[in-house]
Amino acid sequence: MAIGRLASRLKGLREKAGLSLSDLEQRTGLDREALSMLEAGQTTNPSLYSLWRYALGLGQWGDFVALDLAQLFYETLQATRQAEAASAQQARAPDAGLPLLASGV
Repeated sequence: MAIGRLASRLKGLREKAGLSLSDLEQRTGLDREALSMLEAGQTTNPSLYSLWRYALGLGQWGDFVALDLAQLFYETLQATRQAEAASAQQARAPDAGLPLLASGV
């Protein structure tokens, strides 16, 4: 689940609950601007604490954790492993990063 889809889901849950950002700010203790950025997908690496507070404010923690966060963490882990594998493979290449020599030298 990309952050954009997570953000859309959060906003949808809030609207379904009939809450404004100001209502959610009061329920969560999180800044209204931070909540807005989270819902807009402008927070690319939201903390677990912020997501937990958001979901608690909606009364949706159980469903939210079971589905959305598990998927988000799985995808993040997979992307991290792929990046590490690519980096390790590049480091093992004997001529990685070396300039090519001109012919006849």
